[in-house]
Amino acid sequence: MADWSKIIQNFFTNSDPENAFSRISPDGCDESDIATCEAAIGFTLPDELRTFYLHSNGLGLQDNATDAPRFIPNIQSLPNYINQCRTSFDDTHADYAKRYLPFIDWENGDSSGFIFNKDGTLFECVVMFSHEHYAYDNKQDINEFLIPFAESLEELLSRSESGR
Repeated sequence: MADWSKIIQNFFTNSDPENAFSRISPDGCDESDIATCEAAIGFTLPDELRTFYLHSNGLGLQDNATDAPRFIPNIQSLPNYINQCRTSFDDTHADYAKRYLPFIDWENGDSSGFIFNKDGTLFECVVMFSHEHYAYDNKQDINEFLIPFAESLEELLSRSESGR
């Protein structure tokens, strides 16, 4: 099982080495919060994301310590965030949009998250929705704008500024 305390600390150290921002990592939520979220989104959270939320109810580096985490929204905000991200491409690729489970907000129009295969299994990695590559064309190949990004949430948060 992932050591989320260590992974989160590593994320903060690598992302903000000068310690210039408030490091937001609220105490984890409980199973009832997760169940409420799952009912709203229509999916069971993947195990890795579930254990993350049980440890930390979101994650972010922000100017103000009182702000809600924005990089990984808290579980209460996750359903709205997911719906917002899905609308980015559901007009042209509705089948994929409804299976997309974003949980990372890059604050530039891009998002990252898991995607479920048609059979309900989880795709093998975290993907990034790249709004710069999205052409608003239903004939566009999904692989042009939903791009494999990280092996897991743990790997994504463990990257240093150099990408490793």
